[in-house]
Amino acid sequence: MCKYLKYNEVQTILVKLDCNISPAEIQGLAYGMLSMNITNKDTDWLNELIDDNNLDKVATTELKHVFTQAREQLTDSNLGLELLLPNDNELLAKRLTALQEWCQGLLYGIALSGLKDFSSLPDDSREYLQDVAQIARSGDFDLEENEEAEQSFHEIVEYLRVGTLLLSEEVQPSKLETAIH
Repeated sequence: MCKYLKYNEVQTILVKLDCNISPAEIQGLAYGMLSMNITNKDTDWLNELIDDNNLDKVATTELKHVFTQAREQLTDSNLGLELLLPNDNELLAKRLTALQEWCQGLLYGIALSGLKDFSSLPDDSREYLQDVAQIARSGDFDLEENEEAEQSFHEIVEYLRVGTLLLSEEVQPSKLETAIH
């Protein structure tokens, strides 16, 4: 089991690496790559994130925990997948922006894994990815900081969490057994 990093910890690592991508987006990228092929390597993921000239061995080793965590969560029989987002004390607008970045990363990771369009996917996965694409390109949200908006945000996060698990299971139904053995 790897060390699970929080959003702010990953942000600090990304700053050390002079990487201008959000923690949410890099995790989404990892989930996208792994949901299409659980055997994708962290080096391929890392090459998408940082320039070879910015290799800080300690920071890159720490950053790889995000990828390892994503793999562990996708193969977790307890369905323990968690999106790497700012904590609930942050403004809703900041968390929504991170959620959109997570969606963009997921779609990019899926594209890197070779999926050209969603037509070859099962219906539920295709619908899920269409929703992810809609969230990713939604632009600014016009939400007030209130209980109803918070509830809606958490429902979207839960939908993305479960949808990612569904996508991974539909694309690679035997990954859990393979990962265990």
